Amino acid sequence: MKIAYLILAHNTPRHLSRLVAALSSESSGFFIHLDRKSNEEDFRNIEGPGVHLAEERVAVYWGDFSQVEATLLILRAALADPRDFDRFVLLSGSDYPLRSASFIEQFFARNADKEFINLVTMPMMMCSGVFFSSNKFPAMVQPLIKALPLTALNDALRAVMIDGAGVAQVAKPLAVVTAWCLVSFAVALKIFRWR
Repeated sequence: MKIAYLILAHNTPRHLSRLVAALSSESSGFFIHLDRKSNEEDFRNIEGPGVHLAEERVAVYWGDFSQVEATLLILRAALADPRDFDRFVLLSGSDYPLRSASFIEQFFARNADKEFINLVTMPMMMCSGVFFSSNKFPAMVQPLIKALPLTALNDALRAVMIDGAGVAQVAKPLAVVTAWCLVSFAVALKIFRWR
């Protein structure tokens, strides 16, 4: 089981070095994005045959689209790597494994047919303003983001809780959520069958 560890780091170079050492194996690779605001010299000792430090660096801010940009940079590097990884694991430079590298590799090998991130829910949470403002995303994806049911729900909840809005003021987001519910229900009726 070949695992690519994608690591977003900005501080604690000694801890990051221990993290890499703990997860290192013949079948693992490390793709590390170091925040552009961090001193690159502090991280020079984190090198090895399986370690790739991203050459392109972005300044990463919490709750900002820059977190997504940094993640995509190292994901592209891992996908372009000739080792053809089976799994991609996203970590913070502050993380540390509770289990050994061999245990993690065996776990993924036993669960080779399972994914541990939801293809619908997770991207929707990333884009809809749950973790950070959806206004930070590029203008070309804003119409798609505004059409997501979770964006509409977040907008309505924020308007009620922060601005004291009433039902009339949140009619548009409620209409979006209602439309999604009706469409999802209709699709479920059409494709669901008891066996």
